[in-house]
Amino acid sequence: MKFKVNPEILRNYTNHTLFQSLGFQDKKISLSTAHRWITRLGWTFHRYQKGIYIDGHERVDVVRDREEFIWKYDELSNFMPTFDQETLQQINPILESNMKMHVFITHDECSFDSHDGETHGWGPQDEQPLLKKGRGRTLMVSDFLCETIGTLRLSDIQQMEYPNISKEARVFFKTGTNNDGWWTVENLVKQV
Repeated sequence: MKFKVNPEILRNYTNHTLFQSLGFQDKKISLSTAHRWITRLGWTFHRYQKGIYIDGHERVDVVRDREEFIWKYDELSNFMPTFDQETLQQINPILESNMKMHVFITHDECSFDSHDGETHGWGPQDEQPLLKKGRGRTLMVSDFLCETIGTLRLSDIQQMEYPNISKEARVFFKTGTNNDGWWTVENLVKQV
């Protein structure tokens, strides 16, 4: 229970249990007193950490791919619509008859874990609670964002033409062996 203690719990325990058992019926401590007591006992409020995390954003191959992407994006930007800064009206590029307009679409995946719990708490200095090794059940959300229409979705006319196709490209996916499985390229193709 040592990582479940905080100044408010200590105050309530002292006022309602400890003092009562010692016969101090009308004695009470304030929250600030409990805060001082818990600090004197060696407890601090600190951030829980799982260990070293390296994201790899500065690896040579990642930097090279990012630079190549930016170069390609700049090359294609002449074929993409822009937007008026005041009115946000779309301004289509002037293209030759054999050229097509390009629209920038991004793909994003977010995962939400059931063990996305508390990241801060009270505990003895230089100690942390034993955190669960696994992340628990995970819900992944996959979606496409389009510069011109927002989230990738069918127009009203397209919905009438294709009633059996989902209106939005967004997918909710429960990862894991006992759920939907693992996200693969086949899932991504099916999403689009």
